[in-house]
Amino acid sequence: MSDIASFVHDSPSWLIGLLLLAAMVVAREVGAWAHHRLKPAGRSAAGHGTAEGHILTGVLGLLALLIAFTFSLGLQRYDDRRELVVHEANALSVTYLRTRLLDDPTTLQQLLKAYARERLLYGERWGRVEGQVLQRADELQMQIWEEAVKQTRPLTTTMVSSLLLEPLNEAFDLAASRKAELAARLPLSVLIALSLYTVVSAGVLGYALAGAGGRHRLASMVLLALLTLAIMLIFDLDHPRSGLIRVPQDPMADAVRAMGV
Repeated sequence: MSDIASFVHDSPSWLIGLLLLAAMVVAREVGAWAHHRLKPAGRSAAGHGTAEGHILTGVLGLLALLIAFTFSLGLQRYDDRRELVVHEANALSVTYLRTRLLDDPTTLQQLLKAYARERLLYGERWGRVEGQVLQRADELQMQIWEEAVKQTRPLTTTMVSSLLLEPLNEAFDLAASRKAELAARLPLSVLIALSLYTVVSAGVLGYALAGAGGRHRLASMVLLALLTLAIMLIFDLDHPRSGLIRVPQDPMADAVRAMGV
């Protein structure tokens, strides 16, 4: 099961799309062959085709619901990742602005600038570079926190301490949330069920079209291609690092520029 999960979650969406399209084409041909092999004798083609058309309508309707449900899950995860970037950028910007309340904010400001650059790189890069960026960001977190505590220790009786440490702590919490959200994936069972149901639907399509007196290859290929594109979009949303749909890093880039980096 771990090998299947690794393939589904790590393979590029175009590869999954090609395999799924090939499986649907084969299923359509198998469905047409099954109809000719199992066609009941003595039944009118018109009445038989009408019944199969009703079955096909129900099958495709349920498939549309499954695609819509899975797409909404993927889109929700995308929105969550986007909002986390916005909130983290805002928390870092607020922290940087409030360092001006300190008597000597230079060191802390330089550390925050370096940390914001690493967080921007984290959103733009992946693979081996991602691990290096995370390591540098973790090291900077410790340095920033130590410096912030050092600067605010004489000010514990004032509101400056809480004004500075609260948004800083929030920024660090959001960094951990972003890491967890990027690692999260759509449930494997949902993706497998969707793929299997799509292939079975293609078989029913071939069976029903054969019952209607023709295979309609061009029209059915267009339908299968559209289904493949819809499912590829779902898988792409589930690949936040390697997919074509990326979370925009504009809020973090704006925060970095506002710090004068």
